[in-house]
Amino acid sequence: MFLLMATDTLTMPLTVLSAMEELQLLDTPTLHVHLLGATGREFLAMSTFEEILHLVPGVKSLNITAIGPSSLLFGQHSDGYAPEQELPCCNACQSRGRTRPIASYQGLYHDFAKSRHYQKPDLIVAFNSGCVDGDDADTDWVKTLRFVVESGASALFTTYNPREALHEHAKWTSLGAKFAAEPAKNKWCSLVPMPEFLDEEYDIWYQNYYRYIIKGKSRG
Repeated sequence: MFLLMATDTLTMPLTVLSAMEELQLLDTPTLHVHLLGATGREFLAMSTFEEILHLVPGVKSLNITAIGPSSLLFGQHSDGYAPEQELPCCNACQSRGRTRPIASYQGLYHDFAKSRHYQKPDLIVAFNSGCVDGDDADTDWVKTLRFVVESGASALFTTYNPREALHEHAKWTSLGAKFAAEPAKNKWCSLVPMPEFLDEEYDIWYQNYYRYIIKGKSRG
C-alpha cells in the first residue's frame, strides 16, 4: 500500500522529468516552468518537485510560476501576481547552491501572457486539466490553448484516461499544434485507482494516466 501511494505522490515530478528528457532540458541550469490550472493539489505536491533537482544535476534552479483561477500565494498583488518566494531545499541542495523559487498568478494563462510578469518558459505543464472535456473548456481554456500553440513553447499535458487524451488530441490538431510526443500511457502515472462518478458509470481513472507534449505549430 505504501508503494502504491508513493506513485500518487511522485507522479507529478516524475512526469515532468520524463518530458524534460524527451525535450533535452536536462542541462538547463535555470529551468522556468509554467504550471497551468494550478489548484490545491499542485501546491500540496510542491515539495515533491525537489526530486527533479535530486535526479537532474544539470538543473541548479527550478523556477515555477503557478497560474490559474485558484492559484494563490501569500503576497498577492492587486494584479493577481505574487512575486517569487524561495521554497526550502534539503541540506544537500542548499550546500550546492540549488534553489526552487515559486511565483503565482491568479487568473487565466492567456491573460497572464499579456502582463508585464510573463516571460516565455522552458516548459508549460498542465496536469489533468480537462482543457477540452471540462466545464470551463469553452469559457477559460480555448484562448489559452491557442496562445500555447502560437507561443511555440513546449507544453506537457496529462489526462485522467485515454478518452480525454483522444478528445484533446483532436482539439490540438484543429488548432494546428505540432506534437513532440503523441498521447500515450504515462509510465509515471499514479497507480491508485479512483472511481468515476460523473462521466461514465463503473469507470476508473488515474492521476496523469495519459500524457502528451506539443511544441508550436505543425508545418502540415
